[in-house]
Amino acid sequence: MKIIDVSVVMCTYNGASHLREQLDSILTQTYPIKEVIIQDDKSTDTTWYILQEYAKKYACIRVFQNEVQLGVNQNFISAFHKAQGDYIAISDQDDVWKHEKIEVYINELENEPYSLVYSNSFITDKYLNVKSVMDFGKRNIYDMVWMGTIPGHSIMFKREILLQIKNLNEIDFIYDWLLNITSVSVGKIKQVKVPLTYWRRHDLTVTNLNYIPPVTEYMPPISVILYVMKLMMGKKTIKNFKWQFENVYLILKNFKRLKRMPLLIDFLYFYKKENIIGMLISSIIYMILRNDLPFNERMKSIYTPIYRYYYYKTDGDGLRG
Repeated sequence: MKIIDVSVVMCTYNGASHLREQLDSILTQTYPIKEVIIQDDKSTDTTWYILQEYAKKYACIRVFQNEVQLGVNQNFISAFHKAQGDYIAISDQDDVWKHEKIEVYINELENEPYSLVYSNSFITDKYLNVKSVMDFGKRNIYDMVWMGTIPGHSIMFKREILLQIKNLNEIDFIYDWLLNITSVSVGKIKQVKVPLTYWRRHDLTVTNLNYIPPVTEYMPPISVILYVMKLMMGKKTIKNFKWQFENVYLILKNFKRLKRMPLLIDFLYFYKKENIIGMLISSIIYMILRNDLPFNERMKSIYTPIYRYYYYKTDGDGLRG
């Protein structure tokens, strides 16, 4: 197997408190890192001074500071394009990596050149006390459509993926979601089941540690269907619903020549209309799409778009919160 060059990309903004700890965990990886690209979004604390200090000490570190603030999503996309490695591993500014993280990812590539590799994470408080383990589960294109985003801090992706993103000027994107959907559209993705990142969550409470989403799958289908139909007849829209599915639609348009992608694009076209006819048509298309499921599950999948719409109404606002 040829040597795979890995670039680490980190974006910073006022992250001085935990920055050294994360940089040290990257620099002591058991797999050699080609380069560490760090792009600061005009921090007002001592972040930039810390970055300059590390850049002077370690030749592999390249630091940049934006002239104007870009925001997290544009900042990451801009920084990715400065990387030169075969794969790009994404780093948050306040996490800590296990020393073998990149080596484990590289080992997964020995038999299959996955477009994206990700792992589970330890959820910690600000002091790195482990509170739980987040299992991100196996993901497919349908999970990505339904908000099943793998967080950026867990991702290492093939740099060539960036060439597949054609219409950024059209898309109001979240950077890791964009990479997730693009990677799973053009290649295979791989989950590493062990946690390899200490993921600081500064807002931890007992409530969100023990949070369990409502299990709408066990509700009587007729109850959910009637509720959703009533909602649509009243022309009540759901916050961020149209934004999310309009942008998935725009991302997947890049891949309409791929097998089954035209049908998935048709599903999104009707689903984002947020009306009764669109819901009925999209539900039928979704059942046709899910030929990867056993027959009984495939028949039940006709209800999935309706249940998901109900989920949005009762449990959340989508990716934008």
